[in-house]
Amino acid sequence: ELNNKLYEHPYAVSNASKIIQANIVSMHSYMKDIASAQSSDEIRIAKELIEAKQKIIFEQFDIIFQKYLGDQKDIQKSYVTFVHWEPIRDEVISLMQNGKQKEAFRITKGKGAKYIAELELQINTLVLFADNVAASVHEQTLEAEAKAKKTILLLLVSILLMALSIFTFLVRNILTRDKKIQEYLHVIDENIMNVIVDSHFKIIDASTALARYMKLSKEELLQTQEYFLLSECTPKERSEIRNIMKQGNCWRGEIKKVVNAQTKWLEFSLHPDGLNKAQYTNILHDITDKKEFEKLSKTDALTNLYNRGYFEKMFPIMIKNSQRHNTILCFVMMDIDFFKEYNDTYGHQKGDEALKQVANALRAHIHRPNDSTFRLGGEEFGIIFNIKREEDASPFMEKLLKNIEDLHIEHSGNKASSFLTISMGMCIIKESDTSSVDAFYRKADELLYKAKQNGRNNIQM
Repeated sequence: ELNNKLYEHPYAVSNASKIIQANIVSMHSYMKDIASAQSSDEIRIAKELIEAKQKIIFEQFDIIFQKYLGDQKDIQKSYVTFVHWEPIRDEVISLMQNGKQKEAFRITKGKGAKYIAELELQINTLVLFADNVAASVHEQTLEAEAKAKKTILLLLVSILLMALSIFTFLVRNILTRDKKIQEYLHVIDENIMNVIVDSHFKIIDASTALARYMKLSKEELLQTQEYFLLSECTPKERSEIRNIMKQGNCWRGEIKKVVNAQTKWLEFSLHPDGLNKAQYTNILHDITDKKEFEKLSKTDALTNLYNRGYFEKMFPIMIKNSQRHNTILCFVMMDIDFFKEYNDTYGHQKGDEALKQVANALRAHIHRPNDSTFRLGGEEFGIIFNIKREEDASPFMEKLLKNIEDLHIEHSGNKASSFLTISMGMCIIKESDTSSVDAFYRKADELLYKAKQNGRNNIQM
C-alpha cells in the first residue's frame, strides 16, 4: 500500500503542478493579449481562453489536494495566491473595456507579474517535494532492478558459457554419441542464434535458430558474402571491429540489419576462437522491441516528431555541445496561427491532419543528423539546428515559413493568409552566451509572442 501511495503521489502531483505552471504562463500571456488588444472581440476571445485555463488549474489543484503527501499549507498558500490573482485580472479587463489601456498594461506588468512570480515559487515547492519523493522511489526501484539484473545476468552468463562451450566443442570435434548431449545441443541449435565467422566475417557455420531468423537455410547462410552480418556497417566501423578482434579482445555492440525487408536490431557478442585465431564465435540477440520502446518513449504519437520530454532532456545537452564545438545554435519556437479557429471550423480530425502535414514539412526542411524537431504541445513546435554564420539563420527559416504556407491548407479563420501559416520566434545561441536554458526558452517564447503581435506568418529573431 505504501509503495502504491509513493508511486501515485510523485507523478500525479508533479504532473498536476507542471500543468498548473504551464497554464498560469498561458493565462499571463493572454492577459498581455488583453492589455494590448485593439478590439472588444480580442478581449472577449482572450477572456474565454483565460477562463478555460482557470478551469484546468482548479481541476489540477483538486488532484494535488488529494494526492499531496507534504504540508497541506504549501498547497493552500499557492491556491490562495491564485484565487487572489483573479480580481487583478478582472480589474485589467474592466479597464480595457473602459478604454484605459495604459493603466491596464501597467497593472498587468506590475501586480499581475508579481502574482505570477509568487505562484511560480509556490508551485515549484510542490514540484520539488514531488520530485524528491519520485527520486526516492526511483532509487529504490533501481536498487531492486540492479539486484534482479545481477541475478539474471549471472544465470544467463552461466547458461551462455555452458552453451558456447558445448557448441564450440561440437564444431571442432567428432559428435559425441551420448544421447543426452545430442538432445541438449539440439535445443541450443534450435533456440540460440550463434554463428562462427572468419577474419573477414564470412560465415563458416551457423545455428538453425539464426538461419530461421534470417529467413534462410543453413546452406544459403554459408554461401553469403563477406560481412553479411555487418552489411549495414560502414567500412570504418568494420575495420574498428576487426582491430579489436585482432588484439584478442571481445567486441560487444548493437548492429542494425535488414532482414526480409524489415529493419532489425541485433546485440552482438563476438569472441575470438581460443584455438583458431582466424575464427570468431558470435552470439546474437534480437533487441528490436527494446529499440522500438526507446523510440516510442521519446516520440510524439501523432506527428512522429520528438516529444516535449525528449526536448527538455536534449536542449541543455545540445547547447553545451554547440558551445564546446564553437558553433552557433538556433532555437525556434513556432505556433500554427489561429489553430483554435481552424479546429472550430474544420473539426479536430482535420486539425490532426494539419498537424501531421506541418510536422512532415518541418522534417523535410530540418533533416541534418545534428538538427532536431519537436512537438512541444498542441500546435506548438520547436526546432534546434546549427549554423556556421548568423546571417544564414533568417533565410533558412523564411524558406520554411513559405513552405508551410505553400502547403495550401485552407484556413478561412486565419487573418494572416487564406491558407494555414505559422509564426516563429528564433533565439540564436552563441558560444559566449551564459544564460540559462530557461532564459533561452523564455526569449524564444517572447519573440514568438512578438511575431503574433506583428500580424503572424512571420519570424522574429
